Amino acid sequence: MKGKYTVFAFFLCVLLLKGFEGDGGVCPVECVYAIPGQNGYGSDLTYVKAIFADCSDVSVVSVATPANPDLGQSVCMGCLRNAFLEGNPKSVIIHATSQGTATALNYLAYEDKGRHIKGLVLESVLASGNSAIYHTARGPLFGESLINRLIGLPFSYYWAPYIAKVLMPYYWPSGSQPIKSIEHIPTNIPIIIIHSKRDMQLSYNDACALYYGLRMRGNDNVYLISKEGGDHLWLMGKKDNMGIQDFIFPAVEVEKNDKDIVLNILQRCGLINPSVPLQAIDLREYQPDPAPFKELYDDLVRKETCHRYIGYGFGAAIAGATLYVAQYFYKKLV
Repeated sequence: MKGKYTVFAFFLCVLLLKGFEGDGGVCPVECVYAIPGQNGYGSDLTYVKAIFADCSDVSVVSVATPANPDLGQSVCMGCLRNAFLEGNPKSVIIHATSQGTATALNYLAYEDKGRHIKGLVLESVLASGNSAIYHTARGPLFGESLINRLIGLPFSYYWAPYIAKVLMPYYWPSGSQPIKSIEHIPTNIPIIIIHSKRDMQLSYNDACALYYGLRMRGNDNVYLISKEGGDHLWLMGKKDNMGIQDFIFPAVEVEKNDKDIVLNILQRCGLINPSVPLQAIDLREYQPDPAPFKELYDDLVRKETCHRYIGYGFGAAIAGATLYVAQYFYKKLV
């Protein structure tokens, strides 16, 4: 009988502890992991600390950028995995920029599954590495160059990423892409997407497609914050009087309104406890009706599905060629 009372008391204690957790049974996180973009820009410590300055109980940890980037696939996920192994955190928010957003989404989908990652803040989100390569190559960054002209050739969306492998040998066009990875992301993870409408490197349409894909799967805590202009880095940072963004030196200050929007969302989800009151903000503006983005989502998923089959074709061709060469030399030796 005494043993039964002991078990009952144990479960009663567990229930009482659950009652002291944050809203919806979610405890505040202990740290923010900052994942920069491909060249180490964006999501730097100074910038991310400025965003979470009013959360004194939350520390910020920097995640290394791989020397051989692969747009958020295995190499990039390895850096995040190592950071988790080193820090051994219980619960974190990830703030990521550009390539780092793909790393966060892929890692959450295939490895973490929400065990440690409790929220994402994604600036300049990379929904597809193939789309990022295509969008960058055909945009104003390359002007009227040979690359810009080549990208205008038929079916360039499908063959251009394989040319880009010269610069990124570890990137696989048929590999993990966030627009497909979100199928495996838990629907209770708050996700904030911040994207410029005229971003020259990552398509705003892709950000809308990702927003639709997350919302259609039943995640009601997905937000889309659209920024005017063509900035790619430090979207919440204060700009100079000319409105020109500095791509070399990170923003050291953040716009208070932008910061309060993000912190309001995270506080509402029970992930942070700001040490100062936040201004009241109607967050409905940042949850637009996802229905208009359905076509963008369907188009991007269709393209990535084609890329997956192209990858299967390449794999089969390489396997066949290898087998043929092996048989040839086997016959010669025998």
